[in-house]
Amino acid sequence: MSEKFKPDYTPFSKPLTQEPYSHKVKAIEGVDEKVLRIEYADPDAHTPDEMIEQFKKAESVFNRLQKEYGIHVINMDMVLGQDTAGDKKMYMLVDKIEGENVEKVESVPIEEKNKFDAFYSGLLSYIRDSFKTNDANFFSDIKPDQFVYGHKVGETNERDEIYLVDTEPQLHDLNTLSPEEKEELLQKYKEYMLQCIAKTEKSFSTVVSLEKARLIANSMLNKDEQNRE
Repeated sequence: MSEKFKPDYTPFSKPLTQEPYSHKVKAIEGVDEKVLRIEYADPDAHTPDEMIEQFKKAESVFNRLQKEYGIHVINMDMVLGQDTAGDKKMYMLVDKIEGENVEKVESVPIEEKNKFDAFYSGLLSYIRDSFKTNDANFFSDIKPDQFVYGHKVGETNERDEIYLVDTEPQLHDLNTLSPEEKEELLQKYKEYMLQCIAKTEKSFSTVVSLEKARLIANSMLNKDEQNRE
């Protein structure tokens, strides 16, 4: 990802085409391998400087997800500018991924078992570590429905990976939660992730268990396991 912040600049003045899966994502005429994600800069909620800072924090989190947890994140170029009406917006030019939402994948080759086990293990490890350290910039939207199993449009080898495609900077400070609130939220993440794991396991042509991911999930609220780490 690179940073190109340009206030009072209209980076995309040509008409854009709505993509079917999100009102925030637009297609650019003549550009097949990229799409444009647009976030509005609400002047009552975030000044341009605050919005830039928020996206910089998100960029740091995304880099950490890739380097420490092996989670693929789409490439992004960010431009803070304005639309033709003069409204401030954050434009993100991102890779277009051709594939299926992870939660909706119905058929997965058995050869991809380790890839999905590593994917869920990475998500769960990030959640576990964030709660353990009271992360002040926890990416709370770190859920399988924000990921697509597929490949970048234009790739010649068309190798399928699992990509984080929703890069809206949903960052939350876990220090603001009480111990009871944290435990309740962590329990919700655990239950949701185990449901997703079970659904993915059923997508394989033969019976499989994503053992590593299940082990991490089942130890997330185990005080003895946490103390041994």
